[in-house]
Amino acid sequence: MEGKTRVLIYPYSRLLRPFVVYQDLLGHDMKITSVVSPGGFGLAGDVIDSFGEKYVVQTDFEKEISHCDCVWFCEDEQHELPEKTLRDKLLKVLKHDKKIIYTRKERFDDIDLKPYIRAAANEKRKVDLMFMNKLLAIDVPVITILGNYKNTDQLEVQLALNYEFTKRGYKVTSIVPMQSASLLHAHTIPESVTRDQKNANDRIISINHYLKVLADDEKPDIMMVGIPGGIYPYDDTACIEFGQNIYETIHAVKSDFSILCSIYGAWIEEELEREKDLLKNRYQLAIDLVHLSPYYWNKNENSANIRRGDTIELDDDFLYEKVPRLDKSDIWNLRKYENVQKVTDQIIDALS
Repeated sequence: MEGKTRVLIYPYSRLLRPFVVYQDLLGHDMKITSVVSPGGFGLAGDVIDSFGEKYVVQTDFEKEISHCDCVWFCEDEQHELPEKTLRDKLLKVLKHDKKIIYTRKERFDDIDLKPYIRAAANEKRKVDLMFMNKLLAIDVPVITILGNYKNTDQLEVQLALNYEFTKRGYKVTSIVPMQSASLLHAHTIPESVTRDQKNANDRIISINHYLKVLADDEKPDIMMVGIPGGIYPYDDTACIEFGQNIYETIHAVKSDFSILCSIYGAWIEEELEREKDLLKNRYQLAIDLVHLSPYYWNKNENSANIRRGDTIELDDDFLYEKVPRLDKSDIWNLRKYENVQKVTDQIIDALS
């Protein structure tokens, strides 16, 4: 612990759990010591286990500031934080003369955030479209990870596999659809790569060229690409961009091994087969295995679906009773580290 920067994560939600569990990806100079969630999130007292080290979720932000050197303002892409609340917390951190890591989208022109100890990985690589009508080959094995809805644990699966491959001595280049994960030495596809491209054809080529630049620069053993968005709209409200993001990213890179992260549902095994067929027919993407998240789509809750869909978290043991194939061959609970190790072996065998 000596010499490490003590980091407080705020605002914590369950979607940020893998940041705590797999915090070794932060590097040797940082250590998460506090996890604070807004009281309205209902997470006070939750316990996070990071390989035997326990973290209890707190709600007293100002009290926890005294136990840290730096506050990491994260974003999970789903839970909104009132602007006034965020502003007040930033000013409190500055008042206590603590450092700040800021990976949220909101910006405040009147607040000086110079105390960054490590800026988010704002990509400075320039992508020159030398071949406007050509996809470039990426000469390393590519693992794609995608989800069929939200709360599928897509980020957790990607960080878990990143952690395990790195632990085994592999060099991994990881692209995640979430700005906050940049602190875990992962990349996000910068808006500048696709912002000026007016049609899907040019956006696909731009993404492909960006991934090619990353692969050539970093020379990894494995590239992991987290696919943003969902497979298809669940209904007219929970539309998940109608699959546009997944369409463009999948066509930008050839996948050598693909993992589908799915929420639970009635007749889940039959539904997964239908989704695999859809991905094969629509995107020419073969799914090699599935991670099953213990969330269920709350389609009967009208107020939830007005908020673009909502999910209910189920008990893990419930899944074992309902899905006989779980953790045996192709459907896994990758929240369990022993399963992450088994699936890593499976991926290595498939790519060897």
